This record gives sequence, C-alpha cells and structure tokens, in this order.
Amino acid sequence: MDLLFSGLTTRLGRVVETASDLSERFSGGKDRPTEATGIARLFRFADDDDLLDVARNVAIGAVENAGILLADVGGIVATSNFTHATLMPTFGPAVAERMGLTLVRAATVGTGCGGLAQAVEYAAAIMTSQM
Repeated sequence: MDLLFSGLTTRLGRVVETASDLSERFSGGKDRPTEATGIARLFRFADDDDLLDVARNVAIGAVENAGILLADVGGIVATSNFTHATLMPTFGPAVAERMGLTLVRAATVGTGCGGLAQAVEYAAAIMTSQM
C-alpha cells in the first residue's frame, strides 16, 4: 500500500504570548499589535522543545489517525526542503529514525539550487538499489 501525507498540520507551540504581552515587551505597551496586524496572540515553542520531537509527534499522530501500525510502515520516505538558512538536509531521515521506523529508507530531496538534479540522482539511486 502506498501512503502519502501532504501538508501535515503542524503543532502550535505551548507558550502563548498575547498582543498585550508583546506590546509591553517591545514598546512599553504603547503600540497596538492586534489593531495593526489582526494578530491577537502568538504561539511559540518553549526553549526546551525539540523540533525533531515535534515533527515526530505530528507524523505519528497522522499515521495513527490513518489506522496504521508503526511496525507496518516501510519503504521510502522522501521529504522536500526549500533552500534557506535553516535548511536541514537530514530532517526526513532524522524524523523517521525518531519514529522508530526501522523498515524505512529515507532520503531528502532539496528543491532549491540544484534540487532537480538532486531529485533525479536520488530517484535513480533508489530505483537501482538492491536493498
């Protein structure tokens, strides 16, 4: 069975800062962020949150909601990242490892500079592998 999760909903951070909190911190309470932006509160991750753990929890929730056992997940996990300062080329494989998916071969395909060439290279390697 092929399974594709596209555009998984991310988890909001557990630290909530209101517009009043932000105004107080950055302007001594003089500005009105909600009036200027429409944003009433900010949800951010706590300093002790781990990005890989957050992603693992979201992915595990999606698999469980689909009624699939983690032990039955195998095959290839390919993720796509855009090129920017926080690019993590091993993010997909790291999440798969954190999930305990021992039957998964994971590869990350970059969509930024050279992404097409990288995608073709990975596809060829996956299709010709004896593993």
